[in-house]
Amino acid sequence: MSPAFDAATATALTVELTRDNASRVPGSPGAARAAQWFRDKLALYGLAVEEDRWREHVAGVGTVELRNLATVVEGTLEDTIVI
Repeated sequence: MSPAFDAATATALTVELTRDNASRVPGSPGAARAAQWFRDKLALYGLAVEEDRWREHVAGVGTVELRNLATVVEGTLEDTIVI
């Protein structure tokens, strides 16, 4: 049985993400590690992650591949949690 994913879990994961993946400069190895961390953590809850990738010029960095990762957790409330 997978653990429950709720607001407290989302908050704890946000703290862990920022603590353990502080350097997430777009296109960097740190950003790639953070993306994999996100996938791995949500997999523990049986949640699928959708990814949108594109290339963009980022000031001070250059042209890099960016990505947005998203998952939807169906629930009974209309609240939205974004990490």
